[in-house]
Amino acid sequence: MTIETSPAPSPIIVFGAPRSGTTYLQQLLDAHPEVYISHETRVFAWLHEAVSRLPENEYYVLRGRDRFVARLKATLPGLIRDFYAELAPDARYWGDKNPHYADQRHRGLLALTAELFPESRFVNIVRDGRDVVSSLVRMQHSDGTPWVTFEGAHQTWISHVDIGCTFGARHPDRYFEVRYEALVRDDLGVARQLFDFLDIGFDPSVADFCRDQGEERTPFSEPTRDLADGVTGSEWSDVFAPDEQLASLARLGPQLVQLGYETRESLNTIRERIAPSPEAPVSAPVIEPVG
Repeated sequence: MTIETSPAPSPIIVFGAPRSGTTYLQQLLDAHPEVYISHETRVFAWLHEAVSRLPENEYYVLRGRDRFVARLKATLPGLIRDFYAELAPDARYWGDKNPHYADQRHRGLLALTAELFPESRFVNIVRDGRDVVSSLVRMQHSDGTPWVTFEGAHQTWISHVDIGCTFGARHPDRYFEVRYEALVRDDLGVARQLFDFLDIGFDPSVADFCRDQGEERTPFSEPTRDLADGVTGSEWSDVFAPDEQLASLARLGPQLVQLGYETRESLNTIRERIAPSPEAPVSAPVIEPVG
């Protein structure tokens, strides 16, 4: 006898700064036969635009706008559920992976999704900012132009981390934070914690995925790097010249300390190693969070 199960009423939202391992995390979740996490449909960004931007535009729905927005909030979640039922009719648990859900251009998106889907769950993957920015600056568009500037790469990580972690602090029961470094050191252990948080029974296929990745890592997105020093190895000191490294630490320092990647003392030690000076080390300027 086959027992039919209906799709979960609310989505799983996977996000994190670009180059933090969001695609790997999506693939891990999708290894479960009852889970379908789409690769950047970005439909929740559309939802945010449809609901939140309308009141800012006087050219649309000039009369009765508040009532119309209320109607959008009431009906659009059902439309998105139906859309995913068509995308993956056999999946019980569904959602989307998109790094940019924590982008400052979509400020308020996570909170709106939490409001409109009361049982939604949010998974934020965080990676050492030095590794993120050194990967971001190596990315290129199809015509060979850089994907982002030095400054843009740093601001991308800082804003994604601040927005994502601030949201998580406000919704602790619905938020799970994955550290990239912990995930690749112990894929299976972190996967078990993640599925427990999602209240999804663990499946042997996920364990198989983790075992296979532990034996040989799959490059899920470009640019790739040499894994000879291990998957958590860093290219930060190779990508950036010494003066750029100092500028990088000045920007990333407060968040690196806040997240536990460094301490103030260890940052000063790194600065001294980069640019030895007989003078006392100077602390990095305090950068106010943007989230």
